[in-house]
Amino acid sequence: MASASLAPYCLFIYSRSGKLLFHREWRAQKSTESGPSQQAQLLFGVLTTLEGIGPRLAPKSRGKPEATTDVHYYRAGKYAVHHYRSGTGWRFALLTNEDAPDCSPLLRQLYCDVFVPLVIRNPLADSSEPIALPLFDHEVDQLLLRSGATLAPPRPTAAAAGGASSHV
Repeated sequence: MASASLAPYCLFIYSRSGKLLFHREWRAQKSTESGPSQQAQLLFGVLTTLEGIGPRLAPKSRGKPEATTDVHYYRAGKYAVHHYRSGTGWRFALLTNEDAPDCSPLLRQLYCDVFVPLVIRNPLADSSEPIALPLFDHEVDQLLLRSGATLAPPRPTAAAAGGASSHV
């Protein structure tokens, strides 16, 4: 990561069907009526909507296949959302400070180097259920620290109905 600082607020990981599998929060956000599960649903909806309108807004190329319209990064007020969707449909969304550089390559690295070995290839882990592996939490933190992120201590979260929480 170049000159801009990276201060992660929270990370959401979604299954191919959009189910929240992992949520980790490092910085306090403004208190709202919604919990992590509702925030995760709203964020998933925003990402899906942006990807849906992308092809309509992108210029048409004659004789060329349509370019991908995945949303990688957007800035909104006081935060930025970084997004990575794997070729198999897993989605990773990282909320950070607004001046952070694009972290979609970092999320791809998280998928390849942490998620695949510890969740997908782990015979004891059910990849359709919330991720509750302390080693996964640790590896997420370590990857972010190696990238130059400034992490606040993780905030403990309670598992919500239909949502996920990491064990801190």
